[in-house]
Amino acid sequence: MQRARIGYSEMSEPGLGAGSYTPGAGASELGFTTTSTNQGASPLAGTTGTGEAPTTPVLMHRGVAATTTFNSINLAAWDQARVSMMVRIAKTGYEDGDFLRIYITDGTATIDLLNELGNTASTTDALEVLADRAYFRVEGVIPDEWNSVRLVISSSSNSTQAAEYYSIDSINFTGVAVPEPTSVLALCGVSFLLRWRIGLRRGKVL
Repeated sequence: MQRARIGYSEMSEPGLGAGSYTPGAGASELGFTTTSTNQGASPLAGTTGTGEAPTTPVLMHRGVAATTTFNSINLAAWDQARVSMMVRIAKTGYEDGDFLRIYITDGTATIDLLNELGNTASTTDALEVLADRAYFRVEGVIPDEWNSVRLVISSSSNSTQAAEYYSIDSINFTGVAVPEPTSVLALCGVSFLLRWRIGLRRGKVL
């Protein structure tokens, strides 16, 4: 069966600088809330314009300890759900205490999509290696037994020159729609009718 979009965000509906967004009437993007503590220069935990991303604006965490939590998505009518997004880690050095964690949760269990730390003693820690890749895709499979899913982005950066930041864009949740019970019954009825007609033609009823 064909996959369809369940929920998404291109960060185009919130205003620039928005750390939280509550969708209004007619809105289509996911809502989110952000909590943050300033730690470095030019702190930002919200949407901002950029020329680097596939689309703009993006969600950026810069010079802050921040957590952005997206609205929960109901999965009752969906199977084979997946999530994907584009991520950018600024190309600079990262130290102990710097991190980026992206995960999904159903309120009980959690699955890390990305969880990397800075390392003062290393110039090849995971954050610095990923920073060499410009925007890259992060994706994951959502367990079929989950009834809902929520995306959470948590990070810490503290550059005194605003050099450390993390950007997120093009968040997409997709899945395969579960057929309505009436649709399943209808398909079963068609199957039975076809078998019955074939049986008549062969001189017997199946």
